[in-house]
Amino acid sequence: MKKIFLFLTLSLFTMGAFSQTKFGIKAGMNYTFPTYNISSDSIGKPSTSGIGSVYGFFLDLPLSDNLYFQAEALLSFRYYNSVVKTEASSSGFASITEEYGYHKLMYAEIPLLFKYNLEINTGKYGRNNFLGLYAGPVLGLQLGKGYVGETVTSVTVFDQNTVTKTETSETDIDYKPFDLAIGAGAVYDFEKGARIGLRFVRSLAAVNKNDDYSINHNVLQLTFGYNFIRQ
Repeated sequence: MKKIFLFLTLSLFTMGAFSQTKFGIKAGMNYTFPTYNISSDSIGKPSTSGIGSVYGFFLDLPLSDNLYFQAEALLSFRYYNSVVKTEASSSGFASITEEYGYHKLMYAEIPLLFKYNLEINTGKYGRNNFLGLYAGPVLGLQLGKGYVGETVTSVTVFDQNTVTKTETSETDIDYKPFDLAIGAGAVYDFEKGARIGLRFVRSLAAVNKNDDYSINHNVLQLTFGYNFIRQ
């Protein structure tokens, strides 16, 4: 799959260099907030969110005057923190366990988007400014993962309290190698080549294989880019 990603990358560079399309680079920020669907009462539902980076390049192929096919090749870092709190109590006994985790996931993303351009106005240099609205599938290949975690347990027995901390570098989440998602958003193209975009990406299926719970990624991307081919 890495060879396929490299081939797509080289192909996009070649097509962008020799065709009258929009071609350029982009970079920005990921705000990741996964959704957990838990089937077991013994597992607490985490609160999750975090910030990572995303960068790569884009290629816009015109299908008509206003309709474009926009393909991208991105390296996307979906970083997020998770906190799981569980409590138990009985006569003379109480315990609180808090599990803190920092998840570091890296994906190669291939968005395949259909975009409709709205002409906003003509800039002072005589070229048009556009607002593009788009949607389409986003193919993700996991390239790497990391985890740093800490579990803090507080146990109280007849007013005697004990606190223990345990650190770990492993997570029990069994991630899948692929992520099929849907993306939608908007991008504003300035006449001199700069562009700014906002996108929401949502996993269509669980990104993990665990039986007791499933995780779907939600990613909000804010990016800035530059088109090397004049409009």
